[in-house]
Amino acid sequence: MPESAIPGYVTSLIRHFEDLRDGTHGGSATRKDKEAHFEKAVQLLAPIARQVLIEINRSLLLNTGQLTEKDDDA
Repeated sequence: MPESAIPGYVTSLIRHFEDLRDGTHGGSATRKDKEAHFEKAVQLLAPIARQVLIEINRSLLLNTGQLTEKDDDA
């Protein structure tokens, strides 16, 4: 199967297994670098997650929910 025909989730899963085998995360080996890599991922995903929660609140909860964000650095 050509690489372009492999679904993205499969290549992501393979990369995850390789990271587990090698003890890395996204190419990072030290705990500090792994945490920085994770933080960047959180920053990239946060706006999307926020939008999904806003839409669920509006559509399913009829604006009765409350979105609260917490910064663990505080």
